[in-house]
Amino acid sequence: KLILVNQMVIDLFNLEEHKDYTRLTFAETFEHTPLNAIYYQENGLRDTIVRAEISLQGRNFEVSRVPVQHVGYTLVLHDITPFKELDQLKTDFVQMFSHDIKNPISTIIGSLGYLEMSQELNQRGKDNLNRAERAAFYINQLIDDLLHLTKLEAGIALDLKPIRLATVIAEAEDANRMRLEEKQLTLEIVLAPHLPLVLIDPSRINQVLNNLLGNAIKYTPTGGKITLTAFVWGGNFIEVRIQDTGIGIPPEYLNTIFDKFVRVKSDENMRIKGTGLGLAIVRKLIEAHGGSIRVESVLGQGATFVFTLPCA
Repeated sequence: KLILVNQMVIDLFNLEEHKDYTRLTFAETFEHTPLNAIYYQENGLRDTIVRAEISLQGRNFEVSRVPVQHVGYTLVLHDITPFKELDQLKTDFVQMFSHDIKNPISTIIGSLGYLEMSQELNQRGKDNLNRAERAAFYINQLIDDLLHLTKLEAGIALDLKPIRLATVIAEAEDANRMRLEEKQLTLEIVLAPHLPLVLIDPSRINQVLNNLLGNAIKYTPTGGKITLTAFVWGGNFIEVRIQDTGIGIPPEYLNTIFDKFVRVKSDENMRIKGTGLGLAIVRKLIEAHGGSIRVESVLGQGATFVFTLPCA
């Protein structure tokens, strides 16, 4: 039975005015509306808050289903249209800015490469040229990451296929082999026996692994160790853990490290180049697969990135 229906809901769903809705059930009133599926969603979520987004009359709403003990549920609708419009403005700006600056940066990189072949530069000139090249490549990487993240936030189509996770891991290991050898790092891979196939977009998960392994390599001192493990988790997922013996992450950053442009502010970290977008991209890619990602770390002892992927 319904207990309360306020005026905003009556207006949004074009319900009859001055009607006693406390005599009706939820199904009788909202059966043919987007609220019905949210109200009756189960999946083991009976006692937890469930959130979803719906569109009504050209506006966007976040719906929260909140359990109320001994009563049932309260459904709360928040109009998030202004926030959606602001996000779209930011997305449009990033796309316009990135596209407009991409071509000039590509020209600069090409010109610097041409100058590098010149025999007329003294050592000081070569050093200045190398600094300019590093700066240009950094800006180019930042633009690429911004464009990629913008596309992910707008929604991407995954090319899902059942595949052995070991195959994707081997490709990522091979891609990072030279960097591992340069820093004399040990990479140990431990896969549980008889792992089921995963249902993933291999190129996207390869990108995830390359990013996380790349970070582990960057932040682990020479002679350190990186360990990648994978095993079945929760029956329907495979959990992957990438652990390093690097500098670690301060506790105050653990909840925000996957946000855009977040980088640990320390002298040691700031000497290592990065755009602050890699982990935000990783989170978007993992969540697009229906998985989750988190980080565990003790400062000075290393970090462990943990993510899940669905079994096929």
